[in-house]
Amino acid sequence: MSSVPKVDDVTVTTMITVDRFNTLLNSISTTDCYFSVTLHIPDDEELVSNMEKLTKFIDKNFVVLKSKTNIHLVIDKYPRQLNYLRNVARFFSKTEIIFPLDVDFIVNKSFLKNFKSNEFVKSKLSIGNSVFVLPALEFQNEYVNTKFNDFPQTKEEVISMFNNSLTVFHGLKNRGHSSTNYEKWLGTDRIYQIVPDTLRYEPYALFNTTGVPYSDERFTGYGANKVAWWYEIYLSGVEFYVLPNDFVIHCFHEYPDIRIEE
Repeated sequence: MSSVPKVDDVTVTTMITVDRFNTLLNSISTTDCYFSVTLHIPDDEELVSNMEKLTKFIDKNFVVLKSKTNIHLVIDKYPRQLNYLRNVARFFSKTEIIFPLDVDFIVNKSFLKNFKSNEFVKSKLSIGNSVFVLPALEFQNEYVNTKFNDFPQTKEEVISMFNNSLTVFHGLKNRGHSSTNYEKWLGTDRIYQIVPDTLRYEPYALFNTTGVPYSDERFTGYGANKVAWWYEIYLSGVEFYVLPNDFVIHCFHEYPDIRIEE
């Protein structure tokens, strides 16, 4: 992959901590998108140890990282300022079109190819007043340890697994993703427009950075920071569409105690 992006290339923007290096590698390995990654390391007694982990990670994976991944290091004494970290990754994106995504999600391998071949999507994004949602999925309880190499890569595979091993991220009744209209998505091969019908909507979607506001850095920690951003996007007049053949799947992992406390 060239280190010089084309006009229709996409950058995945995300943020990580030192315990998510392997998860990041999984994400990078499944797509040809560029990656702009904010790494937060607390300025505490483990700073030196964590910096050594970062150095080892880069040295070991330099060939994989060098052509398409930028890592932006944030060191401070404060808890993670999530919207600030998101904005750093966005600011340093190599492309105008970005796809903000939590690092523990995997995008289907054909996503970038599908995007580049869709003139309607590229045209709408070039104008800058549209976002395109990728439905979010997760494995049900007894299948949560499915290896990412065994994740479905086509919509046909998703349909065959849906309501068996695979389901809507956080459940069908979760307001954070209900506006995507999964029932419609499963039965169509066409892009469709949606209107967010809840203040809790927080999809995973790609957009042109020229038409979408940055995340509000007054919100810190966990709880409604991303929801507030998406609602601001909706109120600004941006149109929401759902891509019919692309999706993201959550990679299950245990949350450390510090995350639970946050």
